[in-house]
Amino acid sequence: MDQGKTKLDGNPEKSNIPESISDDGDLNETVVHAGSEPAEGGGGPTHIEMPSAIGRYDIRSQLGIGGFGAVYLGYDRKLDRKVAVKVPLLQRVRHSEQAFLQEARKLAQLTHPGIVTVHDVGVENSICYIVSEYLEGTDLKTWMRDNELPWQESAATVAAIAEALAFAHARNTVHRDVKPANIIMTDRGDGFAPVLVDFGLALSEASLRTKADKRGAVVGTPHYMAPEQVRGQGHRIDGRTDVYALGVILYRMLSGRLPFVASDQKELLQSIVSDEPRPLRQFVRGLPRELERICLKAIAKKLSDRYTTAGDLAQDLRNLLRDEQNRKQRASATVTAQDKAGSREPTKILIADDHELSRFKLQSDLEKWGYEVNVAEDGEQAWEYFQKNEYSIVITDWMMPKLSGLELVRMIRGSEQSNYVYVIMLTARAEKHDIVAGMGAGADDFLTKPFHRDELQVRLRAGIRITNLNRQLNATNKRLLSSQTAAAEMQKSFLPTVKPRIKDCNLAWSHVSCGRLGGDLFNVVSLDDEHVGLYMLDVNGEGIPAALLATGLSRVMSPASDPASLLVERSDTDANASIRQPADVLKELNRRFGAQDERQFFSIAYGLLDLNSRELQFSSAGHPPLLYQRSGASPSMLNIDGFPIGIDAEGQEFQQQSISLRPGDRILLYSDGLPDAMNGEGEVFGAARLLESMETLSRELLDHAVESLTQELADWRGEAEFTSDVSILALELQ
Repeated sequence: MDQGKTKLDGNPEKSNIPESISDDGDLNETVVHAGSEPAEGGGGPTHIEMPSAIGRYDIRSQLGIGGFGAVYLGYDRKLDRKVAVKVPLLQRVRHSEQAFLQEARKLAQLTHPGIVTVHDVGVENSICYIVSEYLEGTDLKTWMRDNELPWQESAATVAAIAEALAFAHARNTVHRDVKPANIIMTDRGDGFAPVLVDFGLALSEASLRTKADKRGAVVGTPHYMAPEQVRGQGHRIDGRTDVYALGVILYRMLSGRLPFVASDQKELLQSIVSDEPRPLRQFVRGLPRELERICLKAIAKKLSDRYTTAGDLAQDLRNLLRDEQNRKQRASATVTAQDKAGSREPTKILIADDHELSRFKLQSDLEKWGYEVNVAEDGEQAWEYFQKNEYSIVITDWMMPKLSGLELVRMIRGSEQSNYVYVIMLTARAEKHDIVAGMGAGADDFLTKPFHRDELQVRLRAGIRITNLNRQLNATNKRLLSSQTAAAEMQKSFLPTVKPRIKDCNLAWSHVSCGRLGGDLFNVVSLDDEHVGLYMLDVNGEGIPAALLATGLSRVMSPASDPASLLVERSDTDANASIRQPADVLKELNRRFGAQDERQFFSIAYGLLDLNSRELQFSSAGHPPLLYQRSGASPSMLNIDGFPIGIDAEGQEFQQQSISLRPGDRILLYSDGLPDAMNGEGEVFGAARLLESMETLSRELLDHAVESLTQELADWRGEAEFTSDVSILALELQ
């Protein structure tokens, strides 16, 4: 909440409104006009007694006060952190505490980096309160005053706010008081980012219904109020109302002024309804025409003329910024090319021709045009040159002693070259079958003797374009390969490295990566003092999409202490988390990730071990069977039928089994890369061989058994292609 909020009662014609206002004056604060009669409670609060504590939160100072309540700097004794505690003025509205709490919990669901996070809501001694994160930083109003902002930074800031608003709007929450004072510029480590705060009017949208609201209240901050707000048309307020306020912010950031200013409130409100803003480019030099169009569309008076969604506004701004970045890169590339034109290495060309006069004329013309030229007297000499040097273009005669041009071309195409070589054949043959033979050997172009030098120059330019494009493509591929390698290494970091200490349990694992993104993930996570979860999952596909899915899964399959974990379930009223059963975990995964691209799915086996009762409950979604080996007995497979997550997104139910473990019992989770691995003869390793191996290794220590199984698979596969990750996770009860 911004400091010094004022509540001004009465309609715009009444005399109890400010007579003089400026860009940063009273009308930059939240105002409520309650129609023809004063709102309940009279004017805005001048003093609210600050409590010493609310619930478990110590109150240390007042951060702000306004028409909808006060905000305090609080200290969370339980979690040892600063928080912001907002206390609405409930005596000024007619609603139940339950309705308030219901709406506050709705705000708590707005988990977005651009929206302040709500940690807690509650009622203490009939005082309703909302607890949110305490943001270190200054508001956008101060930020604009203290910083000279280029239009690109202004556009990027507004785009980020628009994306946060789009997220809120999609969840049926309209802010209704978007303004610089309600945007905090927060240091996120890699730069400052805007964060929306104070959804107080959003709360009032549904739960803080006053008598004035029903009569057509004017609610908001005058300079940032949309025409429908000024008119008191509450039934017409939706996400486009926030878009209007965001357009005013953009206008102010770009120009340093507001689109509408006046000497008093009545004149200002009338101007918002009736007048058109001055086009930005009339007084701001160098502003892109497209940016002016975006801004004026956002503050259009008619709802139908504005952006339909805040997301559309954000998209137009992002597109503009991307186009500007591309323009700068093209300009920079042009300057760089011009600067290096004089020092750039010339294109290297190899000439192979047994006719001395032809060689001389070709070499003279090519060197005159700036190319670096090597000349061979026959095909055999040309091949020797070619193996020692790197050429972009080869010009070869067809008929030559020792080695013909056709044979030379075949040898060039059969060689390993990092970059493409463009081959032009010189021939007196113009027959169709000769051209087919030459192109079949790998030639790119032909020149029929005699030829004009202009024709040669045109063919060379075509060849250089192709070779340059090929070099650019190779460079891009190298960068992509390097990025994918780095991403694969990062993905490996999600795998466990240190064995957790779990009562009466021994753990071992092995992971052999095939080097592709996506693939296997597994872990053992502590849920509380009595329960531990273990899982193995395998993401279908490869590349960036599979890696992103694997990253998201590793985030939610996390210990109970992580707020993102879905292995536990948290309620709105109870701070304690309850542990989900394995089948419920798979059901929640299917709900969250079942709507992926049809090519993106994953199998998973998940088990929940009760350390006191030693009962293991487990469930599976399309994953290989769990291997269970009772102490002193032969191992067996425990299979649960079901589709992988993402195959059948609607209504899939997951089965669950349980087994009681005794000391010496072993459980083995593994990926399908183990039984499906093939040797050089195309034979699969198979489940039977896996069972046989584990029975043979049953007397070895668990670590040694897993290591021996991994080595046995490698020896059996031999030199066969490694196409899938192999992961093993083993648990033994002590």
